[in-house]
Amino acid sequence: MPAEISRALAEIEAGLRRLDRPTLDFLNPGIPTAEALASLAKRGLEPPGDLLDLWQWRNGTGGPADAKLGDLWLVPGFYLLSVEDATRNFDALIADPRWQPSWLPVFADGGGDFLAVVCGRGDQRGAVHHFRIEQAEHPVEYRSVERMLATFAAAFTRRAYSLDRNGWLEVNGDLYASIALELNPEVRWWTDPVA
Repeated sequence: MPAEISRALAEIEAGLRRLDRPTLDFLNPGIPTAEALASLAKRGLEPPGDLLDLWQWRNGTGGPADAKLGDLWLVPGFYLLSVEDATRNFDALIADPRWQPSWLPVFADGGGDFLAVVCGRGDQRGAVHHFRIEQAEHPVEYRSVERMLATFAAAFTRRAYSLDRNGWLEVNGDLYASIALELNPEVRWWTDPVA
């Protein structure tokens, strides 16, 4: 696994521990790259290497059926999908005219919103779109999984993520946006969010 991704994942883990979140207890063991590739190839998806690195680290989120959604969050509002859950969601979303056939949902909010990675060929390969179920447009928010993980890690390190008074992860939006802009300067969502 590349050092940048390994470092980001270690910082995310450290941030979750510092905030005493149970999330790490609910993460599944990693999945071998060949197994992930075989599952995605059946759908014509070609995942970027950094996505495979993420799943090699942890193959999504498990936990008991009665677990609270907030306890599963890796970052505020989102939990990591396993390869199996990602492909199951892909199969359900492919009929939506707003969904692109090269997008693979990787993080979910439990309410129909996803962070989806472009798993196809072309200029957008590896970019991360934010699919919002109530919206028509689904912008790129991160140029790659590696940049997304680096942004999440920096948000923990710089304390853009904290706990609210009920003990749930929350985000300081202004601080997070400045971190995301710094680490994703070519992404229009952060340079011109109203456009």
